[in-house]
Amino acid sequence: MSEALPDPIADSFPPIRAAHLRTVSRRSRLIRIFSHGGSHATKWNEPRHYGPLATGRFDHHPAGAPSYDATRSVWCATLEIGKDNNGLHTAIAERYQDTRVVPLSSGDTSLVICRPDRDLRLLNLDSRWITQAGGNAAIASGPRSQSRKWAREIRKRYPNLDGLTWSSSVYPRGTAIVLWDHHSGTLAPYADLISPLGGLTKILVPVVADLGYRTSVVL
Repeated sequence: MSEALPDPIADSFPPIRAAHLRTVSRRSRLIRIFSHGGSHATKWNEPRHYGPLATGRFDHHPAGAPSYDATRSVWCATLEIGKDNNGLHTAIAERYQDTRVVPLSSGDTSLVICRPDRDLRLLNLDSRWITQAGGNAAIASGPRSQSRKWAREIRKRYPNLDGLTWSSSVYPRGTAIVLWDHHSGTLAPYADLISPLGGLTKILVPVVADLGYRTSVVL
């Protein structure tokens, strides 16, 4: 039986120590798949203020029906590690984990590779912090609604953090991150790469196959 994530008790959260943090340097490359069409289209460097979404594990918006909140936002990405496409695998696995189908021909979905404009201080959910705080690994793999309760309390308790990092539950070799309420100076102004998914077919098809996902044609 898998562990159940208890409700967070903010008074039990420990003071932040260096061992609890992961610093993502401004030299790091971040990979994000984003929608630039539809009712909630965004730019590659634009955070999402609308939430909480049912699919948003660490949306820290107030509980209830999703709505626009100018004071709260999330920006999700994965971290490129080495030269073996871990970041790309993780981005695909995380984005399409519910359907396991990747619409490479979709014209309103793109991939961006970008960098922070400064070093980022992220709470590492793979560290001993989660045990000390009274939680467990289900924060990254259990019901998302329960993880969102923790996101709200973590944000209140540690307002100076840039966000969270954790090992992807669907691709454990990969690292996912979420940035909270970031301002325009958090990300570098120019991306290394921006392309519709269809423009990266030769690169993405082997990744999709390696994950055991499949591609689809969107007419």
